[in-house]
Amino acid sequence: MFDRVVLKTYHHGTAMLGKDKEKHKEVLKCFSTYVKGRVEAAGILPLLTCNLPSVDKTMLSAFVERWKPETSSFHMPFGEMTITLDDVSSLLHIPVAGKFLSLPTLTREEAAIVLHKQLGITQAEAEAEIRKSLRPCARYAWLLAVAEKMAKEGKTKKAARAFLLCLVGMTIFCTKTNNKVEVSYLGLFMDLRRLRSMHGAPWH
Repeated sequence: MFDRVVLKTYHHGTAMLGKDKEKHKEVLKCFSTYVKGRVEAAGILPLLTCNLPSVDKTMLSAFVERWKPETSSFHMPFGEMTITLDDVSSLLHIPVAGKFLSLPTLTREEAAIVLHKQLGITQAEAEAEIRKSLRPCARYAWLLAVAEKMAKEGKTKKAARAFLLCLVGMTIFCTKTNNKVEVSYLGLFMDLRRLRSMHGAPWH
């Protein structure tokens, strides 16, 4: 048996937008049309207004009790069911296309190098952020600050990468850390020209 009080759904989109769903227009405006174009090209603009409603803990616990990790499915009274990519696309309004991919597990040292090279910050700033995160991760608030700084300096590609990493960290790749995202996901945004040319990039 387990304590149902500890059950919780994790989604941190409200940390960026608050309760006002229209605020996404103001957020995107801060990072220039170039950044907005990258978000749209990646097909994940709907994530800016994707906020979960309150979830009934009794219903949530019912699904948890029936989850079988061996088969990655729920064993319900009416039969077996699972979550498909089509379900993800329908619920989040994001495209599901292209090839499956996997990202490497980064050490703290490697994560700092990736942040330095891809976001335009100094090596010292990258290392300091990794130390504060206590993992090869970057905090949401820090990423948004970097995105805004890079956009104001005209470094729009780097601003876009920081913003996109923060966005997916708060939504489809959120974790129990509650305030940070793994730096390895930055590998998804290395080639921003490809995102712009492909309307509906692969998201799995």
